[in-house]
Amino acid sequence: MKCIVALAMVFSFVFASSVHAQECRDQMILAAHERVMTAGIDTTGHWYAISQPFESMVGLIIDGRPFGPYESALPPRFSHDGGAFVAGVKTLGQWSVLTSIDTIALSGDVLYDVRFPALSDVPWWHHANGQDHRLSTRGKTYTCSRSPQMLSLDPSGTVAAWVESTSAGELLMRNGQEIARGEQLLIAGVWSDGSVVYAVRFGNVWSVFVGTREIVRSLLSVGEFQTNLAGTSCGFHAADATGLARMYVYTADMQEPWMSQPCENISGFVLAPWEPLAAAIITRNGNRSVSFQGTEYPAGQQTGPIGFTPDGSTMMYAGFDGEHFITLNGKQHRVRGAVNLRVPLSIDQTGTSAAWASSTTLAKANLEYQVLRLGKMCDSMLSVVYNRRKNVFQGLGYMGRHLFLLECKP
Repeated sequence: MKCIVALAMVFSFVFASSVHAQECRDQMILAAHERVMTAGIDTTGHWYAISQPFESMVGLIIDGRPFGPYESALPPRFSHDGGAFVAGVKTLGQWSVLTSIDTIALSGDVLYDVRFPALSDVPWWHHANGQDHRLSTRGKTYTCSRSPQMLSLDPSGTVAAWVESTSAGELLMRNGQEIARGEQLLIAGVWSDGSVVYAVRFGNVWSVFVGTREIVRSLLSVGEFQTNLAGTSCGFHAADATGLARMYVYTADMQEPWMSQPCENISGFVLAPWEPLAAAIITRNGNRSVSFQGTEYPAGQQTGPIGFTPDGSTMMYAGFDGEHFITLNGKQHRVRGAVNLRVPLSIDQTGTSAAWASSTTLAKANLEYQVLRLGKMCDSMLSVVYNRRKNVFQGLGYMGRHLFLLECKP
């Protein structure tokens, strides 16, 4: 009988270890001699590193493929579908735009920024020769009178909007044409129909516009102003003449924006990527909570960043009220272990598992069974993402100057 019990215990230990091994794994992707300076990973699973193979040169590595060496390099960006990348590189004093399919020389210009529109794989870049600033994409260039600020693109990348500062105030530009001016301007983004979403201040009063339509007026402040990924809704929080704050969400088929109940303070406002849904941390009568489209949930003594899953179906945040917890669409799940409240959460597509970057590893919690798994222990851990193409949590970690890719299945 004792032998049977002992064998059962051994079998249970081996089975648990096997399950753990199947759930999480790691792979060294760059050795110490690469001298990695910075690295990052995208929700499509693409990763990059900027290294320093020589004293005065840098290398760019994307998914293990080396580029360079260069005198300098801007971190790459990846398109939403993961099918393309764009980066900035400098060789022999000349900047170029490096893409998945070609290299575009800038003929002596300084390169400041590279990016993709929200739903397009056509890159844009900001470059300049002295005070001559330009915004370019393939076959199209807009000249700016001054350095462009708050560059925003519509999801398809056909409309560019930006702000230029002058001695008399600020100008709102759309595809090279001035469309508004004021003492101060904020751009939230560009909708899918090309309408610029912006706020303008004259004196102490703000108004919010979508294209030529004024949707809110007489505001004392506008904060965390943003447009969703689809370019179909916008949101922000603002204080009115009473000094109280509200959340606002607006879509083109609304007569006027949805507004939350007033409160003393709002922070951490976030808009869902596809639907007109918003959440934020609010304070009312001295009590903190998380407001999700008007419904309030416990925030705890401490609250991590609020976010949405890539498909927008789940609102998520972590908190601490004596114990750590994770809340998904208002349902609270206790976690056996500490959740890093300084970094965003990642949630799988079914909403049953959460992951985050601790200081030393990738941590994954099964929320239904309250089981916590840890990946390889590293010296330091970078961000953790949910790879929406492969249904796996991934993160990058440094161990003895080696760079590791850590993975955990949901």
